[in-house]
Amino acid sequence: DIFGRVMKSAREPDKIQHDRLAWEDRETLMRVVDERLATNRKGISADSSWGEVFCPMVGNESSREYILRTILPRPRDLVFFTKAALSTAVNRAHSRVEEEDILEAEKLYSQFVFEVVQVENGISLPELGKIMFEFVGGRTILSREDVLRTISKSHIDKERQEDALRHLVVLSFLGVEIKPNEFRYCSNVGEMNKLERLSERYADDSASAPRYQIHKAFHAYLEVVT
Repeated sequence: DIFGRVMKSAREPDKIQHDRLAWEDRETLMRVVDERLATNRKGISADSSWGEVFCPMVGNESSREYILRTILPRPRDLVFFTKAALSTAVNRAHSRVEEEDILEAEKLYSQFVFEVVQVENGISLPELGKIMFEFVGGRTILSREDVLRTISKSHIDKERQEDALRHLVVLSFLGVEIKPNEFRYCSNVGEMNKLERLSERYADDSASAPRYQIHKAFHAYLEVVT
């Protein structure tokens, strides 16, 4: 992350004027798609456009919540997923996007985000691809020891394994446990220190080892066990 490195190296980072775009508000993020659907279907408002195009539920969860929980919270990820679902529905001659179309789109999106994260990584961690592949077929929730053991299988130098773990958190590949079975993902580099402290405090208070969770965006491609 170039911006993160610049801020870290700057003599007076507080004087660097910048605006940060954040998409923690799920409804605000979802409006990106609602507005597009409404534009393409005249006479339908943005508020009702989703129900006209997508099935209401995926399993026991609303289709909107399912998709939002699956993706990394960025507009391009949401757009890719919904376009993949729409294309799948069209190819199957469905009158609307059904549950099976969304599940198929999840597989396409998962591979997409796996590849994109490696591109975004650049040269920050040259072994990133090998490290992420080591999680294939494993569990979604892992202890710190499990994560480090998995990272070590990529033959990365031992002295760099802690940094590699931290990098996986920064990339939102891994979330950290901050409350019982509640995992939080890093939204920007500047939040990393706070997440580490929350994780350490919870581990201390509960007398348990820190735990991590692979983001659902990567589950389908890595075929991890939930």
